[in-house]
Amino acid sequence: MARLVELLLACGWYLVPLLAMGAFIVATSLERWATLRREPREALPTVQQLHQAHREGGRPATLAEAESIGGGVAALVRATADAPPTDRRAADEALEAIDRRLEGPLVWLRVLSDLSPLVALAFSLVHLTEVNRLVGTRGLVELNSLYMQAVTLTAVGLALALIGRLAVLLLERRRGAAMSALRRIGEEVSQLLASPAENL
Repeated sequence: MARLVELLLACGWYLVPLLAMGAFIVATSLERWATLRREPREALPTVQQLHQAHREGGRPATLAEAESIGGGVAALVRATADAPPTDRRAADEALEAIDRRLEGPLVWLRVLSDLSPLVALAFSLVHLTEVNRLVGTRGLVELNSLYMQAVTLTAVGLALALIGRLAVLLLERRRGAAMSALRRIGEEVSQLLASPAENL
């Protein structure tokens, strides 16, 4: 462990861009996870909540319950509240807006995950070029140190790419589940708001 820390410190300023990219990857992953946790994973529990609110207080209670749930559910119900049950345009537009909001930062997460090994490789090539230039004029210890720095930078870049891609995979699956649930909720809510409370 101590040797690894020494290698990282020896990389100097070359490590700073990679650390910044790593911090962005971690921060974006945590922020997206927190955002997606507020979205429904399954439609049924939310639909049951809205049906219960409608039975107890009709349309106003349904709207209030949706607002209390928040997130995409609230946005979807607000968008479809005044639309006829047969008109899917409002719901579709709301779902597209929600999907764009949930996907937005994932684009940057993908880009940085793909760029991190390329940046690390560029820095590694600088070190390897320096090794070739100094062969015959510097000692083996110094040349070996430069070589190990190049290997360390490459390893850091690959680790960031792996972490970022794994985060994207997990977040995309969660986003897909949320959007599937929201589509089902949108269909139910459109019919629910057009129905009188006493008929449910």
